[in-house]
Amino acid sequence: MSHTLDGISLDPFTLVTIALTLFVLAYFIALSLGGRKKQQKVKKTYTLLKCTACEYSVEREFKEGDYVGKKEGTCPKCDGEMIITAIYVKEEDNSGSASEKIIASK
Repeated sequence: MSHTLDGISLDPFTLVTIALTLFVLAYFIALSLGGRKKQQKVKKTYTLLKCTACEYSVEREFKEGDYVGKKEGTCPKCDGEMIITAIYVKEEDNSGSASEKIIASK
């Protein structure tokens, strides 16, 4: 038995072949669009400490209990007082580029 489409005769084998071709095409389009991985961003929080006497500064990872203005030891250069002057987040993606977002600063 044949079907006709605007005067074109289509046998069952041709209809099945067209349907499978369209299905495979749709599958590969969906796979290519959905299979793209988003760049995963890694977020890390950092604390900036500065010496009150000589302006020496050091960045370290945030520790629980950190806050801006907290006294945090002595300066390795001049034995002055180190205080936390900023807390911020750095976002890094797979390409190595980074961006910063300041949470708190003095």
